[in-house]
Amino acid sequence: MSSSAAAASVTLFYGRFLQLMTWDPQVRICRLNIAEAERLPGSSTAYFDAVFATTYARLAGYLTEHFDTARADTLAQDLLGRTVLPRLIRTLLTADAVDLAAIREVVSAALPS
Repeated sequence: MSSSAAAASVTLFYGRFLQLMTWDPQVRICRLNIAEAERLPGSSTAYFDAVFATTYARLAGYLTEHFDTARADTLAQDLLGRTVLPRLIRTLLTADAVDLAAIREVVSAALPS
């Protein structure tokens, strides 16, 4: 697979992940976990691991396989932090549509050619 095709796959991965995270039932679950984190820290940790740690691991594996990068874990977290988390935080407070072009720009700039 070419690096541009792999970059397109990463873009779609983050786009779909963002769609999932901004889906109304998921937003409600996320808000609930935030609200109850202090009272039920184990539940919030399990939620984080199921949603975010799994996503980091899957993407890091893909990046290692397709881009031969030793920093795949860091890159996966960096890309999530720059593509999904800002929008997720906005969605937790408001509601917007997914901007795949913005995700594509961040992914293309961050991935090795």
